Amino acid sequence: MDFEADEQDPKDRPVGQVAALELQLQEVEESIRKQAVENEYIPAAEITVPPQQDFRFCHHAGILLFSAYLNRFEAVLGGGADFIKQWIVTVLLGAVNIEQSKLLNGHDLQRLLGQATVNLNQQRQALGELALTDCLKQVLRINGECVGIDQCYDFYYDPHSKHYTGMHKTLKGWCSRLRFAEKILHMDFIHTSLGFPVYIHHDDNFYDLRERFIKVINAFRQQFGFEQQRSLTFVVDRGVYGMDFFENIIKDKSQTYFVTWEKGYQGDIEEPIDWTGCFHLYKERNSSKTLLQYTFSYHDQLWSRQNNMRRLIVRATNPKGKQIQVSILTNDLHRSAKELIELMFTRWIQENDFKYLDTHFGINEITSYGVTAYKDLEKVANDRQVKTGQYKALEKERTCIKGKLKTRLLRAHCSKKENPKREHEINELTQQLDAVEIELSQTDKEVSRFSSLVDDDFNKLDTIKKSLMDGIKITARNFFYLLLEPFKQAYDNYRDDHVLFRHLTRSSGLIRYQGSVVEVLLIPEADYPPKVAKIIDDMLAQLNANQMAVPDSSGGILHFRLARSESMRLTIRQTTREFDQV
Repeated sequence: MDFEADEQDPKDRPVGQVAALELQLQEVEESIRKQAVENEYIPAAEITVPPQQDFRFCHHAGILLFSAYLNRFEAVLGGGADFIKQWIVTVLLGAVNIEQSKLLNGHDLQRLLGQATVNLNQQRQALGELALTDCLKQVLRINGECVGIDQCYDFYYDPHSKHYTGMHKTLKGWCSRLRFAEKILHMDFIHTSLGFPVYIHHDDNFYDLRERFIKVINAFRQQFGFEQQRSLTFVVDRGVYGMDFFENIIKDKSQTYFVTWEKGYQGDIEEPIDWTGCFHLYKERNSSKTLLQYTFSYHDQLWSRQNNMRRLIVRATNPKGKQIQVSILTNDLHRSAKELIELMFTRWIQENDFKYLDTHFGINEITSYGVTAYKDLEKVANDRQVKTGQYKALEKERTCIKGKLKTRLLRAHCSKKENPKREHEINELTQQLDAVEIELSQTDKEVSRFSSLVDDDFNKLDTIKKSLMDGIKITARNFFYLLLEPFKQAYDNYRDDHVLFRHLTRSSGLIRYQGSVVEVLLIPEADYPPKVAKIIDDMLAQLNANQMAVPDSSGGILHFRLARSESMRLTIRQTTREFDQV
């Protein structure tokens, strides 16, 4: 199938040229009709004039818009760059796992990227091999450079739990989606204050968030070369609340600050407070011109329970006049209260991004169902003692007996008549309680948690492949947001800007090689109104001015245009195509 792009209106052509084209069209139509009679079928479309320009149709041409970002991997990853570029592109095209990439056109991906592996088994094997190298570190470093992480000092830290439904015996934890404890995988995310995800850590529930926090922060600093003296502030949810955690952070020599909610705070909204200050915060709604005003009054003081921490009592009023009163804790004694409150009340950008990453980038995909038995893991250095299973079972039995005994004793106390049956039940329950107490005293109360998991044949999910693929996914997400920004500002309608732009990046197109210039005519599925088409034209003109190189290592320079249906003519030729055996 060949295309011809013609920017000249037919009515503006010389009369002789029009007559020649009409004669040529009649000849082609007559040929098609004769062939239809011979083959006893009616052609679906009777089109056209033979091609006069070498434009070739190509699926997924819209991904070339990301070329400036894709080219960053070539110099850093070497041979692995081909797979990383391919997976970033497939995620951007909506194939959020390797299995879904079979629905994409592998031949055209090869044409666009220079190298693409269509075979799914080969992709899975390559993922496992690259996961054993420092490929993830390189991907995260490039991702951080693109979002300007060196200029960031404030971050959002929050765990996102994935419900594991496999058959293997793994640790359970609180699953917010299900609202009860189930087998889960923790994914600790770190976002910049502007909402870009820059780091992700996977773990099971062996350590809780307070124990994982310092471990993850140290790995985060090492990943991006942030020395211990560099001041970093992390906004965290209530999961880190605990006096031991606060003391450990304060004693830590690194300049790590945290901001979190005070757990269990019950402030009276009617209570008169001597406010330290008041300010307004404006949030955009559906455009930059539609602003909602939020008002914050705050009282700044040292926390009575920990002198090295601040407590900010905040009364927030939304645009409808509804008020809430909360308490914010931090170990940063010098920073502006307004900045801390604004950071805390802007946490929604990270919460919203979890859903966005799941919906459009498949961050909840498990990637690999491999596990490692705890008996095959090295014994952890900071193991802790936990109650044995037998001891916990006896405690549960004791609680049950006490409940029954309490009920019968209360009835006996309130009753005016003696009841021999009830007295017998009280004696039996008393004897059972004494027996359980004796058994408890003879049972080991605590055991190493690691040892107990080994004895009970627990497993830990092997997340090495998922870690690399998730690093690719958050990188793809950031590339999309960075490329979207000029369109978002010009369009200024937050209701559907992502949808319109996503259609553009996933569009097919026509490609023509003109020396060192690669012309790309994008054919989006969406029928853009004139205003949107003009914005896209301006954006493409800016990309053309940057002279982006094609991500196939050929050195060609990209030149984009938005195709219009009235400027194209289609030629259908009968061809024989031999498909590669995959």
